Amino acid sequence: MRVERTWKAGDAVRLQFPMAIQVAAGLDKNVTPPAPYATVSYGPLLMALPIADTTDPNTRDPNAKWQYALESEGEKPGADMMVERGAMPARWDWPLASPLQVQVRAAAFDWGPTAKQPLPSAAVVPPGAPEKITLIPYGCTKFRVSMFPVTERTWKALGGPKPAPATGK
Repeated sequence: MRVERTWKAGDAVRLQFPMAIQVAAGLDKNVTPPAPYATVSYGPLLMALPIADTTDPNTRDPNAKWQYALESEGEKPGADMMVERGAMPARWDWPLASPLQVQVRAAAFDWGPTAKQPLPSAAVVPPGAPEKITLIPYGCTKFRVSMFPVTERTWKALGGPKPAPATGK
């Protein structure tokens, strides 16, 4: 939007962005077959699962849990996700925490991404029950997952083409 006017001291512009959770489906077409995934946004913010690092700041913690597929509870992905807001800290320095978080349902499964196949080639059938995981804004993380594999139910709810089931790899 463009605002044309003569400005004077004390003038202010207030911007309001619609802040709603959105889940978008995508296909990674750089692999064969194209791999389904979903992203979670809150307004203009891309959300990500933070992955802890070690005392060496350039090394992912090998014990960190990050192998999840998004699992939607209802017919509208995102409807069961919860936004949590906290106070902004005095100093912008938090390890894997953020004053803005989104709680989502996800199912753990065995996933071993490679350079040639970074995502599972099909929607997954996880072996266990879904659990809640916490996403934070992408820019608040160093190691992260933001393009999530999806379960068959979630992929169907997102309107994606019906892929062949996969068990995780």
